[in-house]
Amino acid sequence: MHYLINIFSYDFVKILFGNVISTILSFARAMLLPPLFLKFWGVDDYAIWVYLLSLVSIIAFLNLGLNIYGVNKLHKLFILKRSIFNRVKNILITSFILLNSIGLLVGTVFIFLHKENALILELLIITALISNICGFLAGLFRSYDKDYIGIFINNIYTIVLIALTSLLLFFEGYMYELAILLILLSLARLIATYLILKINFNFNFNFNFNFKYIYLIIFKSIRFLSFQLSNFLKLDMSIIILQFFLNSTSIVMYVLHRTIANILNQSVLILNNSLFQHISKNYTLKKHHEINATYNMQQKIILMIGLMLLLIISLIYEDIMSLWLGDSSLDFIDKDIMTLFVLSVIFSSLWNGATVFLSAINKHEKMSNYVIYNSVLFVILSIPGVIFYKIYGILYALLFVEILFGLIIQIHIVDILIIKRNLVYKLYLQLFIILGLFFIIDSMINELPLKFLLGVGILLIIEFLFFDMSDIKYVKRFLKGG
Repeated sequence: MHYLINIFSYDFVKILFGNVISTILSFARAMLLPPLFLKFWGVDDYAIWVYLLSLVSIIAFLNLGLNIYGVNKLHKLFILKRSIFNRVKNILITSFILLNSIGLLVGTVFIFLHKENALILELLIITALISNICGFLAGLFRSYDKDYIGIFINNIYTIVLIALTSLLLFFEGYMYELAILLILLSLARLIATYLILKINFNFNFNFNFNFKYIYLIIFKSIRFLSFQLSNFLKLDMSIIILQFFLNSTSIVMYVLHRTIANILNQSVLILNNSLFQHISKNYTLKKHHEINATYNMQQKIILMIGLMLLLIISLIYEDIMSLWLGDSSLDFIDKDIMTLFVLSVIFSSLWNGATVFLSAINKHEKMSNYVIYNSVLFVILSIPGVIFYKIYGILYALLFVEILFGLIIQIHIVDILIIKRNLVYKLYLQLFIILGLFFIIDSMINELPLKFLLGVGILLIIEFLFFDMSDIKYVKRFLKGG
């Protein structure tokens, strides 16, 4: 018991625990709410709601990357130059608020284009703007070396959101009521975050707009928009393409299967959020060997989680869909779509996981270009793909770009970290061999118990080959903040 208490005294363990809870809650939200939406709203109205949320997501671009780059800079100042910490903090917050205020003007464009849902769209835009500011304030906890506090605030918000959204749907609430609920919850989260910062860190804010300084900051921070643009093009633009070329059923089918595949992305998010502060701190202290060891361990963990997800999907995919959606699952079951999604997510998670190493040390400029090229090529290939192959076409395009640019981005990252490229080549070669074995087993063996035993056997062999005593020593050192 005493050992357990000591373990939870480490900030990293608090961050990791908070991120695990966050991922569980995100997964619960993704699994619990879609069946309720389908039951109470139906396929067509749920597809419209998803489409509107996809349009509103463009508001996130108004951050101009300050929510990541700015917090990174503040964290570095908190460690090395606290004398100017408060002044830079006030300049960043002022700029952030002004940038998001512009969002109200941007939102009018969407309203004119979608007059039939104008009020709902306006409410969702206001929610997105408040959430942007909430996210930046929550990020300030990392600048104080207390990232876990912001994570736990977000977890409480998600719990309340799931509970109240479920109740609203049960009582036959529609889009207008749900949009109002989202605004009220976002405001409550904003106030709570501010008060906790004020009470625990004597947080204060004075309006301070320094155009010259913020111009220099934005010139560098805007590169972080590549990640938001990439997410918009892959997650939201894909919905817009499906809405334009196909139908509501295709949108819902796409979203449902993406939700299951995103289990791996959520696992990567746990690792990245947990490692961000660690990488930033070790880079500031010039502990490059520690960063390299962290990279090696992270890639191994992502690969193992991805392969376990692929095994589970190959064994019980239809059972998962039936348990999740009930009778309506028959309209959405398609194992080929699920397999293509999981394969794409495995490759994307490997390079997405690696991006945290350059993002945390603000050396992301060239990598940002590759991330944008990845997403733009996906959109370009998706349009003819959907025209000729329907929903499968968009998934073929996704898998292709994840493999191609995943390799390019990974090579760039290891070059910056001064790690041998052979590590990346070896990882990809092993992954292709393992995937080949998995699909041979899946196609040749129909007996579920035998397929399970062979799949688990492959995973155990991989674990034996991948991990050694040096990894265990690294984990112990890592937990102690080394």
